[in-house]
Amino acid sequence: MKFSNTLIIALAVLFFGCKDGYIDDISSVDPGPDEAAPVVTINNPPSSVVIPFTDESTDIEFDVSVEDDIELVSFTLSLNGTELATFSDFVDYRNGSGTYLSESIPLGTHTFTVVAEDINGKTTTADREFVVTNSYIAMANEIFYMPFEGDVATELITETNAETFGTSFAAGVFGRAMDFDGPNSTYALFPGEVMDTLSSFTVSFWTKAEFVDENEDGGIDGMQGLIGLSNTTRFWGNWHVFLENGSGPTDGGDFRIHTQNGANSPTYSESWINPDNVTSMFDGWANHVVSYDDASKEFKYYLNGALVNTTTAAWSEELVFASSGQMVFGCAQFMTDPSLTSGATAQSWAGYYNGRLDEIRIFNVALTETAISDLYDMVAN
Repeated sequence: MKFSNTLIIALAVLFFGCKDGYIDDISSVDPGPDEAAPVVTINNPPSSVVIPFTDESTDIEFDVSVEDDIELVSFTLSLNGTELATFSDFVDYRNGSGTYLSESIPLGTHTFTVVAEDINGKTTTADREFVVTNSYIAMANEIFYMPFEGDVATELITETNAETFGTSFAAGVFGRAMDFDGPNSTYALFPGEVMDTLSSFTVSFWTKAEFVDENEDGGIDGMQGLIGLSNTTRFWGNWHVFLENGSGPTDGGDFRIHTQNGANSPTYSESWINPDNVTSMFDGWANHVVSYDDASKEFKYYLNGALVNTTTAAWSEELVFASSGQMVFGCAQFMTDPSLTSGATAQSWAGYYNGRLDEIRIFNVALTETAISDLYDMVAN
């Protein structure tokens, strides 16, 4: 067998290079003095863990990183004084990390503790106090949020329950929703204080309307109130949104948004927004947002995150809701039993909403178009 000249030269270089010390042997390096105790970083949990208001406990994955200047020996995790786990096997002898899943941690205040030790016996103890809560944390300027989760009509910011009359619950656009049975005259009431001092506002809600035409005239059976703030002395409420009498799936729903300003009570100014042919009204879930900015005197109506209508108010003074009563969901103020107003009783041309309402939110400002689009995306996507 013949070796090539190239191979012979390479072997010669390797032999003489090693012999002459061109490649050093591996030797230990003095790590220096052990000057510091381990440094502990608690990555999880945060100081507040918010869970759904219907839950009483949650699972938490504790996440820890530890670093030492010389060599880390171990670190131990504990919850409320009870040891959870110890970690002592590290790929990098100066750095370690570990996670531990703890199940069914109840509501309340808890203390998570990490004790780390280095090779020379120096120790570090780090604590993280955290709270597990099922109380809702409101968005900026949000004053009302009713999601209907857990099959309850609870407003989460004030933790106040709506009074329901024949309503039930069903699948929502997200989680659960309130279900209204129009033919059986169902509705719900809520204290009106949440709205009656607002001058600017945004109301967002989702609908899944069902078309019912028992009299076979081609349209829904009567005007159907969705959401409103009643006025205890006048025919119409202070603010309300409804489906107009005769709305149907062929041309879409005729949407009506009515506001009356009682700043000069007993004289009132009134503004109407009348988006017709809302084609998505009977085709599944739809998001409706109504905003009013008292500085510009502009009402805006958004459908599924997109601006549909802008209307200037009929007044120049500040908006004032006078003689406010309760909020009503599922019908007009005069269709409750008894009527919420002395100005009217039940009307033959009016009916009750047939369908579902979900994710009702009220803000005390007129949200921007970007904020309203983000609000829609938060639920729809």
